[in-house]
Amino acid sequence: MSAPSPVKLGDILLVPSPSSANALKKATIAWSQNRTDRSADYYLGLADVKGTAKKVLVFIEQDKYKSTGSGDTYELPIDKPLQYGQKNSKFEGRFVVYHDTSYKVYQHRFTRAAIETLVFGPTAMQVGTALGYFPENGTNGMFKDMLKGAEGALSLFGDYLHDF
Repeated sequence: MSAPSPVKLGDILLVPSPSSANALKKATIAWSQNRTDRSADYYLGLADVKGTAKKVLVFIEQDKYKSTGSGDTYELPIDKPLQYGQKNSKFEGRFVVYHDTSYKVYQHRFTRAAIETLVFGPTAMQVGTALGYFPENGTNGMFKDMLKGAEGALSLFGDYLHDF
């Protein structure tokens, strides 16, 4: 069983700066809204939740991914302009999205981008844990099972993003 959400309203994320060695990875997310095909570029990866040992998956629209100070990270408060998606109603696998909130994108578009962009990199197990597919102490065989069943798992995310 995965752990409850590591992030809630009022928390502060420590986001890797665009110039840091741990900078977020770029991905394009496409969706349909009002019978029009749309897409936007996002930066995605893991951010630390300040004051905890938790990490959360974040998606930041390209024009909002900016360093606001010096150093390897910058602070992003979890407040009203941010939205979230999650694995289920138990708040497991919650991820954060910072973008134009007029976008009406289904959650599975973001989880698909995370799997396609990050899962094959060195942070694969951390991403699986952040999405709620692994226990926090990790696992061996479950990673392969997740990739094999990714399409089926993504169909569980038939909901729009939620406001904090």
